[in-house]
This record gives sequence, C-alpha cells and structure tokens, in this order.
Amino acid sequence: MAHQDDALSAGTPDPLQLLSSALSAPADSAEQGERLVQLRVVLENNRPSLIPIMISNLLPTTAMSVDSVLKRWLLDLVLYALGSQALDYNTRTGVAMEVVSHLAGLLYGTHIPIVKTVISCFSSIYPLIFRAVCQPAGMAAQKQWEIVLAAKDRIFKLLDSPTAPLGIKLCALKFMQRAILVQGRGPTDPRLQNIADPNLSLVPTGHPFISPSQLENEGVELLQKMITLLFKSNVVEIISALVNCFDAFVRLRPALGEVILQTLEVWTPTALAAQSPTSIRSVERSIRILLTHWLRSPHGPPHTARVHQILQKQAERIQQAAAEEDRRQATLKRPAPSEDENPHAAQRLRLDPAAAAGMATLGDLSAFDVSTLPPEMVVDLVIANLALVSEQELMAAVQTVRQAFAAATSSVTSQAQPAGGLTTQEAMASALVSRMEDNDDEDVVMEEEEEEDDEDMEYEPDKLNEQLSLDLPATSAHGVVLEADDEDVLQSLRLANYELPLPKPVDPDSRTKMIQSVLSRLWENGKETELQAPEESDAEDIKAVAGLPAHELWMLTLVRMVTRGSTSSGDDSVSSKSEDDSPPPVRTHPSSDDIRQRLYDFVLSDFPNRIKVATTWLTEEWINDKRHTQDELLPSGHYEKWLRMIVEELTREVDSKDKSLNRFLMDVPVLPPFVFGMMRELCVVEQRMAIGFGVLREIAMSREPLRKQALEIVFDLTTHPVKVTRNAAIITTKRWVQDNRKLESYTRAFASQMLKRLSLGTAVSNDANINGEPPDMDEESKHLNASETETAEPKASPAREKNLEYATSYVPEVPVPPVDRALVQQYLELYFVLCLTSQEMLDEIFDRYPYMDSSVQEAIQDLITNLVKTLGQSNGKLLTLLRTFPAGSETLALRVLNILTETRRPSAPLVALIKAIVAERNLDVRFLMPILSEMEKADILRYLPRIVATLTGQAAEKALVRSVFSSIVTAPPQTFATSSNQPRAKQSELLTPVELMVLLHHIDRDAGLKPTIEAIQLCFSMTDIYRSDVLAAVIQQLVDEPTLPTLFMRTVIMTVQRYKTLTPFVSTTILARLIPKKVWEQPPLWDGFLRCAKMIAPSSYAVLLQLPKAQLRDAVSRDADLRSGLKDFMVKRGGNNRARLVEIFGEDDESGHPNITGHTGSSPAPPTPTLLPNEIGAT
Repeated sequence: MAHQDDALSAGTPDPLQLLSSALSAPADSAEQGERLVQLRVVLENNRPSLIPIMISNLLPTTAMSVDSVLKRWLLDLVLYALGSQALDYNTRTGVAMEVVSHLAGLLYGTHIPIVKTVISCFSSIYPLIFRAVCQPAGMAAQKQWEIVLAAKDRIFKLLDSPTAPLGIKLCALKFMQRAILVQGRGPTDPRLQNIADPNLSLVPTGHPFISPSQLENEGVELLQKMITLLFKSNVVEIISALVNCFDAFVRLRPALGEVILQTLEVWTPTALAAQSPTSIRSVERSIRILLTHWLRSPHGPPHTARVHQILQKQAERIQQAAAEEDRRQATLKRPAPSEDENPHAAQRLRLDPAAAAGMATLGDLSAFDVSTLPPEMVVDLVIANLALVSEQELMAAVQTVRQAFAAATSSVTSQAQPAGGLTTQEAMASALVSRMEDNDDEDVVMEEEEEEDDEDMEYEPDKLNEQLSLDLPATSAHGVVLEADDEDVLQSLRLANYELPLPKPVDPDSRTKMIQSVLSRLWENGKETELQAPEESDAEDIKAVAGLPAHELWMLTLVRMVTRGSTSSGDDSVSSKSEDDSPPPVRTHPSSDDIRQRLYDFVLSDFPNRIKVATTWLTEEWINDKRHTQDELLPSGHYEKWLRMIVEELTREVDSKDKSLNRFLMDVPVLPPFVFGMMRELCVVEQRMAIGFGVLREIAMSREPLRKQALEIVFDLTTHPVKVTRNAAIITTKRWVQDNRKLESYTRAFASQMLKRLSLGTAVSNDANINGEPPDMDEESKHLNASETETAEPKASPAREKNLEYATSYVPEVPVPPVDRALVQQYLELYFVLCLTSQEMLDEIFDRYPYMDSSVQEAIQDLITNLVKTLGQSNGKLLTLLRTFPAGSETLALRVLNILTETRRPSAPLVALIKAIVAERNLDVRFLMPILSEMEKADILRYLPRIVATLTGQAAEKALVRSVFSSIVTAPPQTFATSSNQPRAKQSELLTPVELMVLLHHIDRDAGLKPTIEAIQLCFSMTDIYRSDVLAAVIQQLVDEPTLPTLFMRTVIMTVQRYKTLTPFVSTTILARLIPKKVWEQPPLWDGFLRCAKMIAPSSYAVLLQLPKAQLRDAVSRDADLRSGLKDFMVKRGGNNRARLVEIFGEDDESGHPNITGHTGSSPAPPTPTLLPNEIGAT
C-alpha cells in the first residue's frame, strides 16, 4: 500500500512547481493557460487543502490588476473553494473572510465575466459570513459583515440598472435568492437545523450589530420584488431564472409555499406577448416542472388540489395559445386550387408549373376576407410580392395605370350616357347630397381651417361660381352617366360673370350700434353655453358648412367684429402727411376702445374657461397691427396694450396653482420684452414666484425662438442673494436638465461659466455685451433679440447660445478676493446641484480649484459637503477623482475624503485606494488619518510619527489628531489592573492605550519634541481612556526600559498633577527606581526628578535621602523649600545629628543662608530645565 502511495505521488505533478511554471510563462499566453488548467486539476483531485493557501497568497496582488488569464483563473478557483464540498465548512468560512474585502472592489469593474464571477462568489460568501457573525466569537467579523452589506447594495443596483447585461442580472437574481433564504426564518429546533442553511434563527438575542427584524423585513421586500419582476419582465431568461429560484424557497422555507402558490395561480404570460411561442412554451415548461417537483416533495400533499388546478389552467392556456398559433400559420399559407372548381387548373399546373405557381385566379381569392389579416402581415405580403416583380414590369404597370386614369378622366364629359340615366335635376340633387355626406373628410376640413386662419372670411362670388361649376360632374354620385340632353340644362343653371354690388356704406354710429347689439346678444343669450361646443350632431352640421366647429365660429365672428368692425375705414383711416412730413396719427372711432374694454371684461370674468377667446382676440389684434405696418401706417399698438393689461391683471389675481396664464402665454403669437420683465418681478416675490418660474420654464421648453430671453432671466436668478429665490430658480433649471437635452447643455454651460469666473488663473471671457449677445451678431439679429414686435419670432441657434456669456446682475463678473462664502455659494450652488445628475462635472471643479483664491477654496471645501455626503463612498466618480485629482487640489481631495469618513467607517475599496495613492504620489499624511483605524498595526506604527509631526499648536490640528488617537486606540476594560479573558474588538489591528503612550515617548526625534509634547497632552485630555490605572501602567513600563525617554519625567509630573492618588506609587516605586539608573546623569531628567520630588513632598523625602551625598547636596542647594522640608524630615526621623546635617546642608551663615562644604560663594545656577511649565490645564 505504501508503494502504491509513493507511485501515485510520484506520478502527480507538484502544485507549487506548476504554479511557478505558470507564473514564469508569458502573461496571457496559451502556455500559461495550460499550466493553470493542469494546476486546477491537481488541486481539485489531489491537493484541495492547498487551495486556501494559494488564494491567500495570490489574490491580494491579483485582485486589483488588469484583466488577465491568471486573474480569471484565480477568481474561478475562489468560486470553487467557496462552494466545494471537498473543503470543510470552517475552511470555506475562512476563505470567505479573507477574500471578501478584495472581491468587493471588483463589483465596480467594467469587465462582464469578472463581475459575474464575483457576484457568484458573494452568493456563497453571504451565508458563510452570516453564520460566522452569529457565533459567539463573531464580533471579530463585523468588518467583513459591513463589506458584505455594501456589496449586497451594489449587486441590487446592478439588478435594477436598465443597462446592466443579462448575465449580470441572472447572477444577481441568484444572489437575491440566497439573501432571501438567509434573511428568513428556518426551523427553531436545533436538531432540524442544517449547517449549510443559515437563517435568522441563528442570530442570538441582543446581537450588537445585526437586527433580525430589519433583515427579515428586507427579505420580505426582496421576495415581493422577485414576484413583481415575474409579472412585469418581458425577458424569458429572467422569468425562467425566477421560477427556478422558487424551488429553493419551497424546499427550504415551507412557509413561503403559500405565497409562491398564490403567485402561480394568477400568473399569465401577458408580459411575454412580444416573445415567440417557443419562448413562452419554455417558461410554461419551467413552471410545470416546478409544480410537478413540488407534488413529489414532502411539502406537496397539503397543496395537491391547488397544484393540480394550476396545472390544468396552464394546460388550457397552452392549448389555446397553440390553437391561435395554428390559425395564424394557416392564414400565412396560400390555399391550394381545387380541381373540382377549376378542372383545367391541374392541367395548367402540369404544363406550365412556373407560371401556375405565381398566379391565383380571382375565383380563388373571392371568398377570402383580406381585412381579417393583421396589418403587419398584409404589409409583409405586399412587399414580398413586389420583390418578385422586375423593374421593367413594374414601370410598365405604372404607365398602364396612368394611361387608364387619363382616359377615364377625359371620358367624364365626352362619353354618352347609357339608357335609363338620371335626369339633370336628379344629378344635381345627387351631387349635393353626396357633398353633404362627404363633408366630414378630415383633409378638407383641415384645409378649410388653415385657410380661415390665414385669410379673412370674405364673400367671393366669382370663386364660388367656379367651384359650383366644377363640383357638378357629368356623372351622378352613384356612377351613372348623365344624359346628353340634360347637359344644356345644367349649363344654363351655372352663374356666369355675375358680380354682387358693393354694400351700402354705414355711418360710424350705426356700425358701432350694430356691433354693440351683436355683442350684447352673444353675451346675454349665450352665457349658458359659455362658448362651449353644441351637441355633436349640430356641431358636425355647422362644421360641414363653415369649416369650423360652432363655438369657434362664434368666437371668430365675435373677435373680428371687435377688432375690425369697430375701426374706421376708407378715408378716415388713412390721412396724408402734413406739410412738415410728420406722420399723422391713425384715426379710429372714439368708441373702439370701449368695445375692446367690454371684450376685455368678458374675458377676465372667467379667464380659465375663456382662454381661447383671449388668444383668438389678441391674434387678430396682432394681425391688424402687422397689416398696418405693411401698409406703411403707424401701428395701432392694440396688441401690446391689451396683452399688457391682461397679463398685469392675471399676475395680480391668478392663483399660484392655476396654469391658465401659462397656457395663455404659450398660445399668443408674440411675447414683447415687457412680459419677461413682469415674469422676473414675479420670480422675486415669494408668494408669486411659482407663477413666474412656471411661465419661464414653459417658454424655454416650448417656444424655442424665445428661449434665450427665458434662459437669461432664470440663469441670473440662480445667483440671487435671497436663498428662496435662488433655490426656486435652481429647481427650475434642474427640471430642464431632466426633461430636455438641449436645455441641459445650456444649463451646464452657464454653471461652468460661473465656476470659471472664480478662477484666477483663467481669464474671464467678456466678449458678450450687457444683453449677453456675441460681438459677431449681425444688426438684424440684434434687433430681433431686443424686441419681438416683428412679424415673426427669430429662430435661435443652439450652437450660438451655448457659447454665450450670460450676463448676471447679482454677482460681479470678476470677484475681488477675498470672496465671501455667501457670494461663492451664489456662484456655485447651481453647479453643485447639477453634479448630482451629471457627475462628470466634478472634474472641472478639481481642475480649476488650484487657480482659485484661498478664500474661494475654503468656501468650496465647506459648500461641497452635502454633495459628497449624497454621493457616498460607493460612488465610482468620487473614487476616480480621489485617485486622479490634479496637482494643487490636494486640500479639496482631502476634504472629500474627510467628509466620506465623518459618519461612516471607510469601506475596503476606499482604504485600498487611499493607501495606493499615498504610496504612489507621496501625499500628505493627513490622507491616512481618516483610514488609519482600518489599517494593519504595522502600518499604524509606521505612519504615527508623520501624523504627530503635523501638530503645530493649532486647535483644528489638535482635534484631528485627537480623533485619530480615538480611532486607533481600544478602550481599556473597567478593571484594567486585573486580568480579563474577554477579547477586545480588533485587538490585532488597534493599539492599547499603554502602547500608544509608550510609542509617543520614542518618536520625539522623528516627529519633533514640541509636536510630541502636544500629542502626549492630547492623550491626557482623553480622560475616558487614560485613567489613573492606565497612566500608572504607562510610567511603570517606561521606567523599566534600559534608556529613559526624554519626556519621561514630564509625563510623571503630569500624571501626579492629574491624579493625586498616584503620589505614593510615584514616590516609592518610580522615583526610587530612578536612583539606580543614575538619573542625575541626564540633566533634563534630573531637573524633572527634583521638580517631581518637590511636588509630592513630603512623600519623596525618604527617596531623596537615598541619593548619593553629592547629588543630595545639589538637590537641596537648588530649592530652599525642598532644603528646609528635607532638613526638618531628617531632624524628626534621625534626631539632631549635627555632623550629618552639616555634611548635607552645610553651616548657616549669619543671614541664614546655607554655607555647604565644598561650595564657595553662592551656589551655581542650576541648568535651564527643558521641561515646559505645567500645561495640563491648556489641554
């Protein structure tokens, strides 16, 4: 047996050698692919235990690389390891814990096969990590669980994306199935629980970061989403995948069986109507397999009757669909000729099969109803038959039809009538009846309506005679040719050369009375109708005669009587010029304005229902003004006058929710400049701004020639100093961006213009004049843009408008530094709002940021906060900007990073990104502060001196470093001095309070002495962490070191000042242990030693007496208080030993000053201490 094993191992290639050869082969070559395939076979069949080892060594370096054969092979290996039964459950869980952070970043990639593989991996990772965090030691997996939750959100976004490929959506559905199973309730009996089926029953009560109720509610929502997708999706593959997902729900979650059953009872393939019958049958087959398997499972018997009922309904549905498909196919087939009906058909078929195959007799198709065929099928058949006709045959057929049509037309008057024809009177009556019946033809009506709009309703007898003569054909309406004898009678009935006499002139007073009488009758007797359409039958009759509906005909008559009947005519309307060539005013009847006033009052009394009357009236006024201009008369100005009066009244009275003003201004022919001025005034009044912005929005979207004026006003208001007005204008432009692609380009151009003005390094373009017109605009275009009183609105050029520099009245073109934050907000608030939907605009902010004044940069760092928070850490554009931001915009990138990590822990992709760019671009250490808590312990120790070196005494810097200390230090247990078996969260990654304080005492050379002192003071300010027991442990560990740190005694003094209870510990333990270390050999420490001894006296007197005599004499010579206190202590303790006292303290001279032996004159001044004064209170 042993020989067989040796032979087997000898014949199996070494996995490490295969891996080495694959890595040494050319990248992405066929040789490398073959080596990796061999390695995969060996690992699966012989050495599966090596799979986790290879994954842990290869994945960190391969995951973030470009697409390659090795990367795909490794991801497939990860997928195999997560789901293979060759590895035990704990091993698979360990693999999941290790790879989850690397795989999360790949979900944002663009390579479809890799994204599909990663989503499949997360389908296995999700239940594994969920079970791990539910275990007693699951607190250590909190980071991995948060990564999984972020990945879950990303996968669901891919599922909802309309542009995601189908393969990714199918993998996302599989992940959703796993999530629903995990976030559901399984059997509560431990004996029935399956280790491979984790569920909410495993979550212990009071779990610190998992909420079972929240997860269960989310699982229910996901199931509802799957069911909704089943009914609405028209993709066969997605429907089949959903049905396959239901099988696991039925097997593993029997409680969901009722929901699945109710869903299948009401489901029909309605959404798949556009799919082929084969595809629909494929979905039906999947449902039938699911139900059949359900009946055979242990959960099927309670639902047998309902399942059989569903299967029966499905069979009927399939049978009905098959019958409809057969009928449709049958209509496509040409029926074969019958020999009984045409005995010669078979002979012709045998004699000339090619000709017979392409012909069909009229008798064959006489019984077939073509109208039963679908229009699409008829079009296909016509096109297919035309394709068989040659070009020569087609042209010959067309020519034949043309000749036949010409002959038929000429024969209408030339052919004789057959016997039994109609009489002339009958022909005339038939023709008139035919005209009355055919008057509803849409083309004729539309043509008549267009003529009524463009021309006056005038009575022209000659034209009418000509039409009557042409409308009486020589044939009847039934196609019967008239008799030749009746033709002469018909000719005699025609009007020839008849002209109506001119109407008798009416004096102005009579004309005015007539008009007023008509108006009174219309308004008094027609109020019940309110100019509404009459009954349908009556309306059709009136429309057939006049070409207009009844209510429009009355309305047109009314406004024309007002606009034309009330004006003077003839010589009264036109006067010759005076001798001084000054044009005389146009004379009108004195009562014309009175009549218009009555119409004005009538319109405004119920404006929403009389908008059509108002627009028709003003259109007629505009036409009259236009005719005056063409006739070289002074324009009457009625149009602008009454338009101004109506708009002014409506702006005062109309409700902000009423859209009648919008509809009115959209229909009038021309909008003069004063209308835009009124709308601007409305926009700055909070109670009426909805009306103004609503009108401007509609003008910009619906009336392109007036777009420029509306854009200028709204764009200008986006920089208004009042926030309410500015926000309303920004909301208006935001809707433009969402609804209109052209307006989006204009809006983005204006926002970029505002950003450009804040850049110092880029010259502000000022080629436009005060009206925002380009300098190369011709005089005619300027005139049209300045006023709309011309006959037609000028056509705007989108390309020209997008390059315009829009003038602004609320912000200067060139701001003078320093710029106030509020002014910067006026410039850029619109830009930041647009960045939410057009995130590529963020690039321009970073590109222009280095060229801005420092005051503008500070304002942008503050104003960008809400935008960054809304986008979040998972936004791909922000991550790309953090990787590629230009030089000079480091402070903005750092601000973005700080905002992203203020309220949330940094995600794994963000941590990896920041570490990479800091290493590549040698960035400031401040970029590492927000992510330092997520880094390994070795990285924390490496970067800590650089972080401490940033302290320069500024409050902001202290707060930032203090937050870093709080994030990298674990809170000590309440019983710090005693042992505790409870593990601390992330103990392997974070520092203990003692480790951090000790480390700070050794980085003074790298970080600088003053920054190190500030860092230690920050630690003392963290009183919840650095308690008395923690500080005692710190100084205990420091005193045990061979070489004492420079700041050691400073820390001891601060500790004693903060916690007086540590005085005995310091005196008997710390100071006593410093004497054998010869603390006096280091002057800074010796000075601190003496200061501490004085501070804790008399507890320190016993320790001082342990000093050598020379150091003791030096100590007492430095401080008189310490000398007297120590002398009294010695007298009380050892008696009055004068020799010893003199040896230490010397003889007192007559003045009472000590005269210590060995010292002549005054004692030398002590060296200047390096310690700063007490600064604990400053912290």
